[in-house]
Amino acid sequence: MGGSVSLDRAEVTTLAVDGIVNPTNSLCIMNTGLSGAIRRSCRPPIEQQAQLKAPLAVGAAIVTKGGNLPAKHIIHAPIIAEPPLPDDPGLDPEPDEDEKAAKSSIRGWFGRSA
Repeated sequence: MGGSVSLDRAEVTTLAVDGIVNPTNSLCIMNTGLSGAIRRSCRPPIEQQAQLKAPLAVGAAIVTKGGNLPAKHIIHAPIIAEPPLPDDPGLDPEPDEDEKAAKSSIRGWFGRSA
């Protein structure tokens, strides 16, 4: 299977690309950070589509449609096992969890059926 991946620094909810990565929690609750920005920008609610497949293991990934975003798809990759609480700094992901999420996002994207 052919394909390519590119990395850009931009406002992710404005990118007209095939897919964007949403670093999320295992329950796909999109309430903070990039997840929250995607949720606020999306119609229909992408959070509900992702939650239908939750809970997800850290290191797994799922792909949903992009809703009304310019991106065609969203790759949801959990980096923490619980949803973050707004005032609890103790839920930061471990460095290796970010790497697992990145790798599963790439595997999820190239193995997608959406």
